[in-house]
Order: sequence, then structure tokens, then C-alpha cells
Amino acid sequence: MKSIILVSIVSTMLYSCGTNENTESFKSNLELFSNQTPTDSALIYAPGIISTDAFEFAITFSPEMDELFFTRRKPGADNEIYTSKLLNGSWSDPVLAFFKPTIGWDFEPHINPTGDRLYFGSLRPLPDSSKSTGLHQWYSEKAASGWSNPIPLKGPFLENIAMYLTSTEKGNLYFTSWVSENGEYKDNGIYRSVNSKGKYNTINMLGEAINLPDLEMIAHPYIAPDESYIIFDGKSEIIGQGNCDLYISFNENGNWTKAQNLGPLVNTELCEFTASVSPGGKYLFFHRGLVSEEEETGDIYWIDFERVKQELNKTKKTSYFNQEPPDSSPKLFASSLVNTENIELNVVFNYNYTEMFFSRIVDNSFIIHHAELINGKWSDIKPIKLYDDSIKTFVACDPTITKDGKTMYFLGVDPKNYKNDVTKEILYRIPPDIYMSKKVNGKWQIATKVDFGISTEFIDTYPIVIADGSLYFLSNRPSDKGGMNSYRAQYLGKDEFKKPVLISLESDKNELLTYISPDEQYAILNGQGKFQITFKDDTGWSKPVEIPFKYDSNWRYYAPT
Repeated sequence: MKSIILVSIVSTMLYSCGTNENTESFKSNLELFSNQTPTDSALIYAPGIISTDAFEFAITFSPEMDELFFTRRKPGADNEIYTSKLLNGSWSDPVLAFFKPTIGWDFEPHINPTGDRLYFGSLRPLPDSSKSTGLHQWYSEKAASGWSNPIPLKGPFLENIAMYLTSTEKGNLYFTSWVSENGEYKDNGIYRSVNSKGKYNTINMLGEAINLPDLEMIAHPYIAPDESYIIFDGKSEIIGQGNCDLYISFNENGNWTKAQNLGPLVNTELCEFTASVSPGGKYLFFHRGLVSEEEETGDIYWIDFERVKQELNKTKKTSYFNQEPPDSSPKLFASSLVNTENIELNVVFNYNYTEMFFSRIVDNSFIIHHAELINGKWSDIKPIKLYDDSIKTFVACDPTITKDGKTMYFLGVDPKNYKNDVTKEILYRIPPDIYMSKKVNGKWQIATKVDFGISTEFIDTYPIVIADGSLYFLSNRPSDKGGMNSYRAQYLGKDEFKKPVLISLESDKNELLTYISPDEQYAILNGQGKFQITFKDDTGWSKPVEIPFKYDSNWRYYAPT
């Protein structure tokens, strides 16, 4: 019987795995690719043959490209695995795989890189059982006589859910999994199990570079045979193109890069999911369709993967204002563009890296500047008007941007507390407050002071907004601890907050929180001109430890983002 979560994920995201590298062979055998080989745009794969009026996804090819398997779900029916073979120079019509179960159903096949094992997910009963006990991974082994009868994948895969499994040349397995406790599902995401002399002993969830906090319903990983990249799908209203999109992360020296959206060449306002790459890496295959409670339509698409990667390289460079990322040594950011003869502070980006902000001191005023990434090009850097024209000297710095990119908080000084001819010495001694500006129709509006006990007559400074909209900031308001402390104000929605709460840290050096990760899993602190890090669990923040770094004794380090 299909579980609710399985139906939901399968219906909304399914992930494809396989491809065709022998294009000329497919041209003659499928009579499909004449003038239709994909390059700059994705095409339906084998319309009327593989992609039909049914719902197709998760296609996989043998390394020799003489056999393929894919999933098809006809209207009102269960998932079924179909197969086709290249015989005497022609592809056979797709037929049901010989291992179709009498109880339950199969889906999401994957042929491993060596071609000797076919994995798939199934709700069929386990051996010595007469009824299904849920979703498990099965496999068939290739012999001279053909594929063996299916065998359940054992080890941790009997106790844990695994969906859409793909494999590497070393036999390591990547798949979707989640934990069910008391009828609730948690820890949904991409997992890995390492091949240990032919056995699989444990499964481990991948880190936040792949299981992005900004994404929901993360699923269906396709792992490159050499583990150099991974493609998966997820849903996000912030960094997505549509209902669900494909994302990619690269393995650089054993570390996964932060996954990025595959972009408009692949992702649309529809659902793209179940991706795979052809043997040799030339083509990307994926499902594209409309998935809702009322309607479910879609086909398997393919596109030139090299073309997609070219666009990704452009995006990778533009993501940080066209700057090449540094190595372990600090590097001046955007010299002459952001960093000038003036003093600049606090570079931050919005969540999808399409708008950059920083503060610049000009004629005694702290002015927030920004640039936007429009059609792949960064606009000129311009100041943002956050105060009325009658205010000639002002303070606006330390910007922080909400997840949806529509609200900016920053440090400001109330113009009612000084005159336009104020000296910088006096201006800088006035206790600052926390201000807010809204982006309406693409334009940042005149700012207003944030209330709810956040802005007071004391020093309230350095705001940091996290994913749920809550604000961290620093203040020297009266407290039992005394001095400057870190505070947190829980966001309630509709621009309202709970009363700020002091954040206690296990430190005798009075380090202050100056960066908090969007999911509040860790924070970076400033103390004694260096950086420290603390981690959060159910008991609170851990004792800060200094971040290993080649600190220059002639410099002091501030304002990490």
C-alpha cells in the first residue's frame, strides 16, 4: 500500500537516471534525432515511443547503450518499469520488465556504471512474506543469460527507507531517505552509503551544501560515476524557477560546493525532477511536467549537458559580482568597484545572489549601496535612498536581507536626534537603532525604525536576519550581564516581533554574535579582533572556539557575512 509521503514525493518530484551517448546510432534506430538533437533547449525524448500520453520518468541506459529501462505510470494505474533493447540495429518497442510483481509495484530503475547491476525501488513483498512491508530497494544482476530475479538490498536498506538510488564506479550508493516517527516525517534529504568490500553497513545524510535549508522536498539524486558532481531536485519559492527544480553540487577536493539551480535552460515554471546524465556525460535527461492533486502530466526530456555546464560556469562567476573566489588567504573584494578610496563595510548578498549590498562612508554619511544581477549582468553600483531628501547627513550601514529579498534591516541613527550640520564626532556618538526598508516594485523604500522593543534609547546595532525572519542584534541596554550583549527577537509575521531575549554564551571574553547561519545551526563571533564560531543544539549555543585563520597582527577583523 502506498504511504502518503511516498505518493506525495513520487507524484511531485521523481528523478531520472540514464542517457544515450551514441547519438548517431539513436538517429538511425529511433528515427528521432534528425534535426532534433538537443543543444540550447531541452527536447522531449523519443515522443510517442518513450514519452507518451502516460507519465514517464527515471530512464536509465546500459553503458553500451543497447538496453534501457524507465518508469511509466498510466492514468489511474500504478508505476511500472518498461524496457527496450537494441536488437539487430533496431530498438524494440518498450515492454514491461520481466520482473513485474504480482503484489505491489516497481519504479525508478538505475543501471550501475559497470552495467552488471540494475537497482529499482519496489513495494513488492520481501522474500518469505506474502504482503508488502513498504518501499525497499531491490536489484538484479547481469549474467550472460540476462538479468537475474530481483534480490532485496540488505544491510541498513531493510530498516531504512531508500528511494531513487543511483551508484558510483566504486559502488557507493546515493539515494533519498527520511525518518518516520509517530506518524511524522523528518530528516528528508539525500543520503549516502559507502561500499565496504561489497557490503553496506551504514547510511549517512549529506551536509547542508546539498541538503539546502532553503529547499523543501529534496529528492532523487543522480551521482556522477566518479562522484565529481551530484544532481537532485527540490522545491523553493526563493531560489527556484518553478514548482520544483533541478540543482547541482560539485565535489571539489572532497568537499561539496553549495548546490546551485541548474537555471532556465533546464528549469521552468513546471516541475523538473529525476535527472540523470548519459554515459560519457554528453546529455542530461530529466522529467518535466505538471504535477498537482487535480492533474498529472509530463514526459522525459533531454538536453546537451555541456551547454548547461557552460551556463553554470557563467553563473558561478557572476554569483559574487563577477569575482573569482579566493583560496584560504583573504583577498580584497572587487577592488576599485566595491573597495575604493572611501571606507567600505559589510558586503552581503540576497539569498539567490542576484543583489549585492554594502556600506560606504561618503562625506561623513554611511550610505548603503547595491547592484543587481539582471539578465546575467551586474548593474552599476548605486546608493539606495533610505532617508528623506531633507536629511543631508545620515547613517545607514550593516544591511541584512530577508529570505524573500523584499525586506532590508540595517543600522541607522534617528535624524530627529541631530541637525544636518552635525559633525561626524557627534553623529557617531548618538546611539543607533535598527531600521527597516521594503522593496516594492523593484525599488527600496524610505526606511522606518523597527519597534517591538528592538530599537531603544540605548545602542542597538548590527542586525542579522535569519531564514524565519527573526532578528539577532547587539545592544548595551541594561541587563544582569551588563555591557554589550547579543539579543534575539522572534519574528511573528506581518513585520511584528516578540520582545527581544538576551542570548547567553559560554564565554568570559564577551564575544558577540556577528553572523548567524540562516538555519541557526552555527554563528560567527567577533572577539579581540578575531573570529570565533559557536554551534547551536537543543541546549543552546556551544562555547565559542577561535576559527583557525592566518590572522595578521597588524589588522583587526570585523563584520563577517
